[in-house]
Amino acid sequence: MIFNSNDDLTKEIYVTVQDEDSYCSLRLDTTSWLDYSDDAKQKAIYMATERIDRLKYRGCKSGTNLEFPRNGDTVIPIAIKKACCLIAFQLLDGRDIELEIETNRVVSEGHSAARATYDPGFALEHITAGIPSYEAWSLLKPYLIDPRALTISRVG
Repeated sequence: MIFNSNDDLTKEIYVTVQDEDSYCSLRLDTTSWLDYSDDAKQKAIYMATERIDRLKYRGCKSGTNLEFPRNGDTVIPIAIKKACCLIAFQLLDGRDIELEIETNRVVSEGHSAARATYDPGFALEHITAGIPSYEAWSLLKPYLIDPRALTISRVG
């Protein structure tokens, strides 16, 4: 076994179960969150934090194990906390990234003679990044490094 529950990997998280409970209480269609155990919620929040921390952000971490806060700040941005809540809810609610990658590749369907055409290169940007919520992705995206940007440094 690679990991066990006693390993001290990164136990830090962006939000607490209480934060998530409060956030979900203010949103529509999130009542199912309250039906889950605190243990399940904690696991979802931990997984959401891991997904956020896998992405590449502009600037430098501010001395924590987590990617936020950054650039000398001492406070985690509200957008990051909201994104963590949204991702945790989607994960706990059963959103399956692998299935979405498969089903989003359909580029055409037919009904007579039952045909479907797939584009193996197509996947939505947020799904490819492992973020199951487009709303969370839109909160994270302004902090991300632009993959099309080129940094040039003069050496010498």
